[in-house]
Amino acid sequence: MLSPPPEVRFSMRPPPEELPDRKHVPTARGHLYVGTRLFGKVQKAPRGQFIATRFVHVLFFPVFPLGSFLVTESHDRGWAGFEIPQNPLSVFVGYLRGLSAWAAVSALIFYLEYLENRSIESLNPLIQVLIWIWFCVAAIGILGLVFSYLSPRITKATPATEKWINEILEKVVN
Repeated sequence: MLSPPPEVRFSMRPPPEELPDRKHVPTARGHLYVGTRLFGKVQKAPRGQFIATRFVHVLFFPVFPLGSFLVTESHDRGWAGFEIPQNPLSVFVGYLRGLSAWAAVSALIFYLEYLENRSIESLNPLIQVLIWIWFCVAAIGILGLVFSYLSPRITKATPATEKWINEILEKVVN
């Protein structure tokens, strides 16, 4: 597998001296239904640091990414970390988990509210096909959701990322 050119790797992981000061941010801003929140938690390091992206959300569905962060501390009231260039993996995982959860929940609600007391065979054949496609998408979404939490390529930091995180933590401590 080809590695990206040095300038691409550098842009994804800026050197510690080029990072802005560490921010302390509340866990969520805005209302429960609309606001900003971290989604797309990826590349967790052995000491607990991870990369996540802050999104504008509507009903816990990530709508628009505002920026990625290397989170160095996380607790109930908030988190602290460094703003980094937008991490494509974190953004992708944020959207993947949001879409997967939405598809699964909407299919379950549709089944419980509409199909539980009706026979699908009594519906128009085109509607039947659309419902089956929806349920298949929901099933694939559930598999994607599970995969996004179990895959070490997504959840665990690569050796290069771990080294970068350790350099940043050494800068913070010193």
